[in-house]
Amino acid sequence: MSLVDKLLAADTGKLTARPTGSKEIKRLSEITGEPFVVHYQAVTADIVDDISELTTITNKKGEPVDIESMRAAALYVVEGATEPSMKNEKLMKHFGAATPEDLVHKLFLPGEVLDLYRAISDISGFKDTDEEVQHLKNSSKRTRKRS
Repeated sequence: MSLVDKLLAADTGKLTARPTGSKEIKRLSEITGEPFVVHYQAVTADIVDDISELTTITNKKGEPVDIESMRAAALYVVEGATEPSMKNEKLMKHFGAATPEDLVHKLFLPGEVLDLYRAISDISGFKDTDEEVQHLKNSSKRTRKRS
């Protein structure tokens, strides 16, 4: 059976479903007195492009020269975390967060943000986070908006 035949025979729902995972944040487990487990899902190519656009630092010629790595990591958490959702209005209001990205920084220490970023990045197919960072650095500027 050819690969095309295998794809045609595959369950499209399973094939296109985004992988999921979970990670316990031990510090928050200790504070809350019960396991604090963040559930997340893989991010899409459009989300990767959007994060790249938002966090790439360019020179005067518009060429990428660096990336705001902590901001990129926080945005991966915003887009990948499903429970708790960083976009939850009640949580944002309770913690005085102006944006979902702000909520990430209020809830998690920088190392925890990076741990969640790595987990979301891995499940999104970037097994080597250096590969993902290079992708972000090398991505061209895009003006597309996500719907």
